[in-house]
Amino acid sequence: MFNNPKNVKRPEPAPAPAAASEAPATKSAPAAPPQQQPTSTGNYLSKDVSVKGNITLSGNITIDGIVEGEIKTQGTVTLQKNAYVKATIIAGSVIVQGRVLGNIVATNSIEIHQTADVQGDLKAGVLKMDAGAKFSGKSEIGKSAAAPASQPEQKPAPQQG
Repeated sequence: MFNNPKNVKRPEPAPAPAAASEAPATKSAPAAPPQQQPTSTGNYLSKDVSVKGNITLSGNITIDGIVEGEIKTQGTVTLQKNAYVKATIIAGSVIVQGRVLGNIVATNSIEIHQTADVQGDLKAGVLKMDAGAKFSGKSEIGKSAAAPASQPEQKPAPQQG
C-alpha cells in the first residue's frame, strides 16, 4: 500500500487547495495598498471633526476641521482651507491654508498660502508666504530660530507649579 502510486496521487489534489490559497493572496494584495496609503498621507482630521486638547504624534497630519489646544509632531502639519486652529503648533514643517490663532514653531519650514490667516508668532528655519496671505505677529527665521523656542515654553511651567 505504501508503494502504491495511487497513494502518491492523493496528495496531488492538495495543489487544488493551493489554488484556493492563491485567492487569499489576491485578498492580501488589496490589503497592502491601504497600509501604504496611511504612510504616504499620514493622519487626517476632516472638516466635520472638532478636537479640544493636545495632539501629539510622530508623523504627518492634515487638518481640515477645528483644533483647540496644542499640536506636536516631528512631521508635517498641513492645515487645509477649512481648518480653524486655535493652538500652539510645534512641528518639523507647517503648511497653512486655513486659519491659525496661535504660535507656530517649525524646525524646517512654515508655508503660509494665499488663503491663510495666521495670528501669532512664527519661528522657523525657512518662511514662505504667498501674496495675499494674512499674517499678524512676529517672526524669527533662520537655523537657530526654532531650537530655542521650545525651551522657554517649558520654563514657565515649573514657575507656575
